[in-house]
Amino acid sequence: MILVWRGYGFWVPLLFVVGFVGMGLLELSDDIGIGLIAAGYVCLAYVGYKLNKQPPVRYRNVKTGEEWEEKEKHDFFWIPMQYWSALIAGMLLYAKLLGH
Repeated sequence: MILVWRGYGFWVPLLFVVGFVGMGLLELSDDIGIGLIAAGYVCLAYVGYKLNKQPPVRYRNVKTGEEWEEKEKHDFFWIPMQYWSALIAGMLLYAKLLGH
């Protein structure tokens, strides 16, 4: 499987895997484990929002005088980090309502 991320977007799947593996290793109940994973994604939403709202960096070519701006993006599969929190929250809610 190929994972595609830019910037700090690698935290999206890492947090998901660590959350579920940790839930199994610590033998937490589903409610506590899902709550901890949800709390982690709330933090991820905040960090992703702050990272993706940073101002762009301005560059200037010394020879030609051309100026341009570049903005660093932090995403996973081209979806910004902060939006993954809503997707994961929906998946957790769906799983909880189905009782899995």
